[in-house]
Amino acid sequence: MRTAFASALYDLMERDLRVVLLIADIGGSDFERHAESFPERFRNVGIAEANMVSMAVGMALEGFRPFGRWVIVASERHARPNEF
Repeated sequence: MRTAFASALYDLMERDLRVVLLIADIGGSDFERHAESFPERFRNVGIAEANMVSMAVGMALEGFRPFGRWVIVASERHARPNEF
């Protein structure tokens, strides 16, 4: 499933310059191609999932289409999307 998501997102990033990918320091090479091909629209925020949610909200408000990839357990403990 992760490989299918990465592939579909890569295709979307090729077609739409508004698409931005944010990831939280996760291992694996599924998104290396994104980082190499679209360095201006790829951000690894490290272990800062709550900050990634805030970044995505700000980017969306500015007209971008952010996509995030992180471990869901961490977002439940740290992110508070109801504050946005």
